[in-house]
Amino acid sequence: MANHYGVLIPRVQPPDGALTIPGSDWQPLTDLVGSKLGGRVEIQHDDHLRVLLFGTIFMVPVYLARVYSDHALEDIAPVVDPELLRVTKTNTKPV
Repeated sequence: MANHYGVLIPRVQPPDGALTIPGSDWQPLTDLVGSKLGGRVEIQHDDHLRVLLFGTIFMVPVYLARVYSDHALEDIAPVVDPELLRVTKTNTKPV
């Protein structure tokens, strides 16, 4: 698979403070990527992403969603982004 499209999703979200996504909620994204892009999805949990903010290092829990496909990145984003919005209920940006 030639192209990699990754999205960081903070697990600390307003208004209630936490975002927990069960594994089964990722399945529609996996199915969509497989059927439309012929690719695969990897979801990683990281509890210790270090972010430097105003001179202080914070540990931020995140999900890292990676999509691997032979399609161009411009073709991956329109397929993946709406499904990520549905799953996370927040806008995401690729990294």
